[in-house]
Amino acid sequence: MKIGVVANWLAGIFALAAMIVSYQLTLKHVTDSPVASWFESGCSEKPGAGSANCAAVLHSPFSVFPPRRENETPNQAHLPVAFLGLVYYSTLFIWLIGVSRPSYSRRWLHYLAILFVALGLSVSGYFIFIMFKVLTEWCPWCLVTHCLNLLIAICMLLMWPRRPSEVHAGPLYAGPVTTCSNADARTPAPAVDYWSYSADVFHTHPSWRLLLLTLLGIVIISLSHFNMLASKNAQRVATAYMQGLQGCEGRLQPYLKDAEQRFRDWEAGKKYPIEIRLDDPIRVLAADGNSSPPIDVVVFSDFECPMCGKFAGFFDEQVPRLFGGHIREIFKHYPLDQSCNTRVGSTMHLHACEAVRLAEAARSLKGNPGFWRAHDYIYKHQNDLKQGVLRPEMVAASIGVDTASFSNAMSSANFQSRVNGDADQARICEIRGTPSVFVDGKPVDSLIAQEIGFWDKLADAYWKRMNQPRPANTMLTAASPVSATTIPDSPGSKVAP
Repeated sequence: MKIGVVANWLAGIFALAAMIVSYQLTLKHVTDSPVASWFESGCSEKPGAGSANCAAVLHSPFSVFPPRRENETPNQAHLPVAFLGLVYYSTLFIWLIGVSRPSYSRRWLHYLAILFVALGLSVSGYFIFIMFKVLTEWCPWCLVTHCLNLLIAICMLLMWPRRPSEVHAGPLYAGPVTTCSNADARTPAPAVDYWSYSADVFHTHPSWRLLLLTLLGIVIISLSHFNMLASKNAQRVATAYMQGLQGCEGRLQPYLKDAEQRFRDWEAGKKYPIEIRLDDPIRVLAADGNSSPPIDVVVFSDFECPMCGKFAGFFDEQVPRLFGGHIREIFKHYPLDQSCNTRVGSTMHLHACEAVRLAEAARSLKGNPGFWRAHDYIYKHQNDLKQGVLRPEMVAASIGVDTASFSNAMSSANFQSRVNGDADQARICEIRGTPSVFVDGKPVDSLIAQEIGFWDKLADAYWKRMNQPRPANTMLTAASPVSATTIPDSPGSKVAP
């Protein structure tokens, strides 16, 4: 068998092996976690100069292209060198399968392949120099890929196309030979080893169709590698985010459990001058009919905001009883929808402004009680609102008015002035999202707004300020907390006239 054919097969095997190793190196680089056991066994992590430490090399500035610099911008894009090696060896493998050894008439294809391998060989030499002269550790598997690259280069030279005349001296078939003694006798051609002939004896290789399919295969494989890299990077980012979140939660837990500290932080907070207008939606939650509740809770909210819905259920069900009902809730509109609130940077809730129209139409027809009935109904049917199927007639029925009157009320432009006024107040209060809760003008951190322990400490301070012993039925143990996601069918509390 001709040496070129053997070299072709060997080059393909070397390219496949280098591709597998490069894939493992890429996974190790991107995920920074153990990969195949055979790979880990050949890649120790011993610190110190001259030691074999794959992790140290894969975390060095030279492990990516372009190399990392000390003063580079945080968003500088880099590609792992191992990934570039994966693309390089995959390209060689597909080429060696599709094109293999071209015929002499297509020898320019082999020249291009040789040039490609020569470029890869020079890059291998550069990284071998970096490992042994610049870095203190070296990577055994990286060295394996560079050695395989050298073997591929040698095989490519052995696959060099030769002229047809250089590999055979006679015709493939001698043809018929006629003699006088026997007119039908034929002289057979001598035995031929077909493996010793150049492809030009039979056909021109590769055909244009095969060349096109090979190039298409290279593109598809390369794109699949890029997709794999993007997927692994996304997994790495998600994992890092979750680890950071878990770490953050771990650090927050002691703080969240320390209700006394949370109360002191609120007490030391900045107080904002929040204007409470006469026509603001106000729900008085005093159980004993107290018309002048001593504590105000202002909520800037968005009807389509999931956290706003959860807070509304939590607050109405759990907080008032801690204060004996001596509390009032003031609602301020802050829809995260640019169609009616130009203060927000982008629209996050497509139906938030529509929900404002529904609530304000209810208020214009039924006053303050009508607003709060619509408020509770919209939050209870928040999923319908998100899907755009919450109809005006549904809200109209919940407050006891006819659909025609409700639709006319929705067409009024008054709701926009209401949103503008609340948005101006939100700017003064430096609001960035919803729900934003203020107690007596001081903001309550969003992390603790639904922590019952904070409100319990606030209730202690309230009863102390009122110079009254705290009633037993307002104690936290008597509150019987319910789910923060529960929205009652009816307010179940008084509203300001």
